[in-house]
Amino acid sequence: MAKVKRILCIGDSRPDVVIPYDEMKQNSFSGGVCTAEVRIKPGGTVSNCASMLGKLGADVSFMGVFGEGEKGQFLIDDLVTSGVSCEHCIRRLDGLFPVIVAVAADGSQVSDALFLPGYRYTELCEADFDESLIDKFDIIHISGANITGLNETSTGTVKFIEKCAEHDGVIVSMDLNLRIKSTGPDDPKLMLLRRAVAAADIIFGSGAPEFEEVTGLPDLRDSAVQLSRTGKVVIARDGAEPVILAFGDTVEEYPVSPVVPINTIGAGDSFDAGFLRLYSDGYSIRDCVKAGNICAGYTISHSEFRAVPEYEKLTEAIR
Repeated sequence: MAKVKRILCIGDSRPDVVIPYDEMKQNSFSGGVCTAEVRIKPGGTVSNCASMLGKLGADVSFMGVFGEGEKGQFLIDDLVTSGVSCEHCIRRLDGLFPVIVAVAADGSQVSDALFLPGYRYTELCEADFDESLIDKFDIIHISGANITGLNETSTGTVKFIEKCAEHDGVIVSMDLNLRIKSTGPDDPKLMLLRRAVAAADIIFGSGAPEFEEVTGLPDLRDSAVQLSRTGKVVIARDGAEPVILAFGDTVEEYPVSPVVPINTIGAGDSFDAGFLRLYSDGYSIRDCVKAGNICAGYTISHSEFRAVPEYEKLTEAIR
C-alpha cells in the first residue's frame, strides 16, 4: 500500500432542520396531535463527506466558515468528534442559515434554505484560500454546491483548485452537486463551473441532468465518457441504477447495494467518502467505487445521520 494521503475538504457546513413530512401531514389532516420528531443535525454536502471520512479513519481536514456563536460551535464540535481536523476552519459572523429537509416515508427527501431572523449566510472569500495549503494536502475535495454564481466563494474556490491542478502531487476531487440552472452555454455561472470541472482529476455526479449542464449531452454514459477522455476519473451515479465508472478507455458499471431505504440524506456524500477513503490508502479505482457503493447503501439503510460502516468491515466487503 502507498502512504495514506491527506485530504482537505473545502465547502459548506450548516444546520439541517429535518422534518418527517409524511407523519406530520397525516396527523395534521386527521386532527390528531403531531408526535413526529423534528431534529436539527449538522449538514452541508462537503461537511457531510468530511465527517464520514473522519469516521472511516481518514487523515482529513475541513475548511469552511462558521459563525462565532453556539450554532457554529455545534457544527465544529460534530466534525471534531468524527475525527476531522478543524485547524483550517474560519470563525466569523454570528449566525448560519438552516436548511429545511422534508423526509418522506420511503426515505426520499426535498430540501431548501430557510433564511430566518438572526441567521446569516457565512461563506468563504478569496482571501481565505491560502496557497500554502496546497503543499499540506494530497487530495482537495470540493462541491459544485459552492460554485453557484459570480461571488467570492465561487471565484475563490475555482482559482484555488486551478492552482492545485498545477501541482503534480495534488489530486482535485469534485462532486458536481449542482445548485444552478444555466441559461445557456454562455451563462457566466456555468462557465465558472466548467473551469472547476476542467481542473478536477476525479468527478462525482448524480443523474443525467447534472452532467448535461457540464457536457451538453443528455445521456449519462455519454457524459461520463466525454469527461473521461480529458484524463479524468468519472463516477456517475443514477439512483438505484448501476454506477458508471469511466477512466481512460474503460467504461464499467457497478450495481448499487440492495438495501431498504430509510434515510437518503447524505447518500452521495457517503459515496464520495467511501471512495476517497480507500483512494487515500492506495486502493484501485475499481475497489474505491465498490467502497462508495457500500457506504452509500449503509447510509441509506440507517436512521443515524452521517452513518458509515467501520473501515475494517468496509475493506473486507470489497474483497
